[in-house]
Amino acid sequence: MVVLVVAFVLATRHDDSADGAASPAEAVSTYLEALATADADGALAVLANPPASALLTREVLARQQAAAPITDIRIIPPATGSGGAGADAGPDVVHAEYRFGDRQADVHYRTLRSGSRWWVADGVVDIALDRGNVIEPTFFGVPLGNAQRLFAFPGPWAWGSQQTFLTARAATAEDYPLGPHAPMSVTLVAGLSVAGEAAVERAVRDYLAFCAQSVQPDASADRRGCRQTLYRAAQPGSVRWTAPSDIAGLLREVSSGDARKVSVAGQIDWPVTYVPTYDGGRPISTVNDEYLYGTVDLGAESPLFTAG
Repeated sequence: MVVLVVAFVLATRHDDSADGAASPAEAVSTYLEALATADADGALAVLANPPASALLTREVLARQQAAAPITDIRIIPPATGSGGAGADAGPDVVHAEYRFGDRQADVHYRTLRSGSRWWVADGVVDIALDRGNVIEPTFFGVPLGNAQRLFAFPGPWAWGSQQTFLTARAATAEDYPLGPHAPMSVTLVAGLSVAGEAAVERAVRDYLAFCAQSVQPDASADRRGCRQTLYRAAQPGSVRWTAPSDIAGLLREVSSGDARKVSVAGQIDWPVTYVPTYDGGRPISTVNDEYLYGTVDLGAESPLFTAG
């Protein structure tokens, strides 16, 4: 029953003699050469039933090929006799070898016939997408909207986000498909883009600079929201804090619930000078260890760090 349906679709879909190819080998060769030259329309013209997809375009294919080009395409002739490579493959299966970036592809393509023309049966990758905590995900810069099922040509994947401060990656690292592949499931995880990293850094430094203006042992006394505390007997108003310069060791973690909220935590050193209530009032300089924790809201008009 399935074969009858496929044959009917082919007969109605590919009624233009300019489509398809004269042989199975030609169909696969045409398809691979089209991929290699980022000719998306040429590749689609020899696919049996190409799905409608915003990712099956010259622009996306060109980016895939720029990341990992297809080269050294070879169509392997069917083996004669028994025991050879491809000896158990039917006449509609084409064996192809090629380089895909730095990887070697050895792929058997199934082809379908309608009338005198041939088409590649499976030439796109079917992806079931779980966007996870990623906001406005993209694929090679193409917005995905609310799509949960994607179709792309074989090759590298590049996930991202339309949000300036965010990017995305697949939760499970897998090699990109070199050819026809069973349907794949991908769950995305949000991360900080270069701009996002810079925004978080700036928000934390602004917070520290604000807190450094305190002149009290307990900074919250005159700088609301600040947490550094000098556990020493200091004269009121005599404390001079210096904002920590090294914050590279702070952990930054995108929230699994709202990717625009970034947790920041870690140990920092506050250089501080104060006048004690003893020892004749001579100033003392020291370094106060503090554990900083809080959240940067990247969704705010100006990303802001809030302690606690």
